[in-house]
Amino acid sequence: YDEALACYEQAAQLNPGHSEARFARAMTWLLLGDFERGWRDYEYRWQYRPAPKPAGPQPLWDGAPLNGQTILLWAEQGLGDTIMFIRYAALVKQQGGTVLVQCPAKLTRLLSSCPGIDRLVPHNAPLPSYDVQAPLLSLPRILGTTLETVPAHVPYLFADRDLIESWRRELSPWEGFRVGIAWQGDPAYRGDRDRSIPLRYFAPLARVAGVRLISLQKGSGTEQLDEVASQFPVIDLGGRLDETGDAFVDTAAVMKNLDLVVTSDTAVAHLAGALGVPVWLALTFAPEWRWLLERQDSPWYPTMRLFRQVRRGDWESLFTRMADELRQKIGQAAPAAEILVPIAPGELIDKITILEIKMEHIRDTAKLANVRTELAELTAIRNRCLPYSAEVARLTEALKAVNETLWQIEDALRTCERMQEFGPRFIQLARSVYQQNDRRALLKRQINERLGSRLIEEKSYAAY
Repeated sequence: YDEALACYEQAAQLNPGHSEARFARAMTWLLLGDFERGWRDYEYRWQYRPAPKPAGPQPLWDGAPLNGQTILLWAEQGLGDTIMFIRYAALVKQQGGTVLVQCPAKLTRLLSSCPGIDRLVPHNAPLPSYDVQAPLLSLPRILGTTLETVPAHVPYLFADRDLIESWRRELSPWEGFRVGIAWQGDPAYRGDRDRSIPLRYFAPLARVAGVRLISLQKGSGTEQLDEVASQFPVIDLGGRLDETGDAFVDTAAVMKNLDLVVTSDTAVAHLAGALGVPVWLALTFAPEWRWLLERQDSPWYPTMRLFRQVRRGDWESLFTRMADELRQKIGQAAPAAEILVPIAPGELIDKITILEIKMEHIRDTAKLANVRTELAELTAIRNRCLPYSAEVARLTEALKAVNETLWQIEDALRTCERMQEFGPRFIQLARSVYQQNDRRALLKRQINERLGSRLIEEKSYAAY
């Protein structure tokens, strides 16, 4: 990669406008996790690979507060990219404006569940007036996304509850550990030969005791079901998926009734990740930039696990490893029953901000995985149960700042303890703990009152 970057750098110096070299360099930097430089050069995609843009002279958004303006976010690439980057709508909404999203018509029903969107406009439909605009895949650059600050709160898309229940009844005859599978992407995509996987390689999964394979595949690739029918069983949901023309609405509901999704690098992977369902992604030896290198997790999707080819074209060993992991997963003891108790919105949001701070400070991989799991669960509940409010968003930011201060105070107190220094600084730090906690309690109470909570935390201390 160093040699490749050196070549791209030389090409850019010889010809600063060489869009292909700049774009290739962007892909390399992003693959290596250098998002700051990668997003910058990624803007050369418009010269290297021109794409249609919405009509209108409105300026590109620079990330400044919107202050009541209307912004148009528009989908520029495939369905998977749209699902992946629609997460940014909620962050844009926090800037205080009206958020319009232009997207493929068949995605409007699915994306309508995404927080932060005020209105969806199908492609080719008349656009309402707007003040500024941004393509979806430019938002990471505009908002300064780094590898450490990827907005990975899931779910940010939600399946229709009635469809979830309908598919629960539909799938009830098939007991066991239900694994949804998808293997074929868009054949028209130039990289599809490396990304898509012949269905026959899924055979080791079917041989795991108790596993039921359920096809999530539509269109291209479904002909392979007949080819493997004599080798291993796959439950084919056929044309019943997404019959209305709304892409992925049934698929999303089915996923919520599965124990696991196993897929090639297609939009199905992004859908599962956005829904926050467990998903295992089978990756080619040289994957796309978004999956980075070597790591088994994805910073974009907390519930996703990555399985990589160790040799180019070797799907067989990958699925053998995956089957071994699946066997262990099914053999694990049943988890303890979850404890469900009512909680005030302020307490929930307070806990989420603390987990976000832990994500920023903790470096231990195992600890991070635990924090990421808990954060995903609590964020899903917040997104599902609490309405968006600009005032609550402001209070949340203030609460997070207080908790960050408390984190730093505790670090400083522990340093004093280690150094056995209990002088004026130690006393000031100790006093600031209860001062900050009083501020924290006030912010939580304001959130509870703003959202009309029937649960209000009360505290009582001696005056100071």
